[in-house]
Amino acid sequence: MTVNELLTNCIEQNERFVSEVLSVVSLMTQEQLNQQMPDGDWSVARILKHLILANTNYIEILPPLVQSAHSGSPEVKHTWFGKALIKMAGPKGNVSPPAQMVPELIEFEKSILDEWIAQQNAAIELMKLAVGKNTNLLRFKNPIVRLFTMNASDAFAIMTTHTDRHVQQIQQRATNVTSS
Repeated sequence: MTVNELLTNCIEQNERFVSEVLSVVSLMTQEQLNQQMPDGDWSVARILKHLILANTNYIEILPPLVQSAHSGSPEVKHTWFGKALIKMAGPKGNVSPPAQMVPELIEFEKSILDEWIAQQNAAIELMKLAVGKNTNLLRFKNPIVRLFTMNASDAFAIMTTHTDRHVQQIQQRATNVTSS
């Protein structure tokens, strides 16, 4: 897969995620958004906040890197650490999040949905800006585990697979909340 193919795939998936979440969450009340699951799993609002916390570092780090990137679309080359995070954060992963990505156990306003959509749109615009650029060469220290270096190809894939995992959870929880 080339970098452009990765980015196109990430853009399409993230646009779909926004539509899917809007279709199940937009009609929920604030109470339903914040309803804790009987098994102790996070509410829909807490999942949205977790996604915001998880993607904020990448949204802040990547713009200047992408703007200064060289043109090109070689085969994607994920770093070792990036591959591990993609696997752990994706739909089949089940790793506990770092403490800084665990949302407070508070009642969130319904505007949490708007905040998540705004961040998703910023990520999509950043991915569009990166099309045609060699994101394999855009290296930075992981914002949580500073010992490891990643590249922008890793970050775009991590944001997308992680969001995929949690959109599936949101859809399942929204069904449980609205049908009870």
